[in-house]
Amino acid sequence: MRYANQFRRAGVAWALSSLLLLGSGAASGEIIDGIVATVGDEVILHSEIMNMIALELRALQQQGVDEDAFKERANILAQQALEQAVDAKILLRQAVLADVQVAEEEVERDIDRIKEGFSSEDEFLRYLDEVGQTVSELRSQRQKQLLALRMAITRQQQFEKDVVVSESDIAQYYEANKDEFVAPEQVLIRQIVFYAEPRTAERAAAETRLETLRNRVAAGADFGELAKTHSEGVGAENGGLLGWRQRGDLKPSIESAAFDLPEGGVSDVLGIEYAVLLIKVDEKRGATLTSMEEARKEIEPILRRNAADKLYDKWMAELRKRSRVKLFL
Repeated sequence: MRYANQFRRAGVAWALSSLLLLGSGAASGEIIDGIVATVGDEVILHSEIMNMIALELRALQQQGVDEDAFKERANILAQQALEQAVDAKILLRQAVLADVQVAEEEVERDIDRIKEGFSSEDEFLRYLDEVGQTVSELRSQRQKQLLALRMAITRQQQFEKDVVVSESDIAQYYEANKDEFVAPEQVLIRQIVFYAEPRTAERAAAETRLETLRNRVAAGADFGELAKTHSEGVGAENGGLLGWRQRGDLKPSIESAAFDLPEGGVSDVLGIEYAVLLIKVDEKRGATLTSMEEARKEIEPILRRNAADKLYDKWMAELRKRSRVKLFL
């Protein structure tokens, strides 16, 4: 989801929010708590940050990384989590001021998704007990996170709505990024397929059948009609039609034959791991440059998002400054 990505980029890592279920002791033993940041009069505790990164620390331990690498990665994770926690508090304040709401049903669905990670309700409750958290506390925590996320989404949407993309902006982007708007070479192909394992009598018989069918096409028979009658492959009911394909869509041996054949051409018998086949090229398209007018529908949203991202970053920077953020970690 793009807005969730925007939220992470702005500082609140929604993907990390589920880590808050884990107690710091799960990764590094008993923690002596302390203040690691303040946002105005609000504090962020060391235990909050450890809760956020506990699952990733556990994963590092399970991977058996050496002590120095573990410490280096843990420090990076802690710094990232601290920035995320700060921005979460700032966004939550804005959500309250803007009267942004999250329905109880949405919070309950979020809790249910967390429960899906446990084998039973009892295991879920035991785990909360181990990390010193009640269901009520978890629900309150998740509600705040959802409110902060909703605030980020709301603000991003407003910035995108307010952005004005000019004709010159579109033209400049188009000229600078023409490679993005080149439609690749394509072929419209049909196939007749027989499935058979390599180095078997069935494979040899299938190859012979295809040679016979190829000779019939050369004599004037319709490839599509033969595919309907004989092919075992995808699209047989439509005359073996596979549709338009570009380089990279097909297995190398088939791709080579398809792009080397002229329009109307039929390949020799081709073999792949599990089948033998004939292909026919109905039509070919060379690489073409999409016009700026056609590309406009792709360019404008890109420019709108890019401009909105900058406005969002500026907005968050101003909020951080006004919020008197102090970091101690």
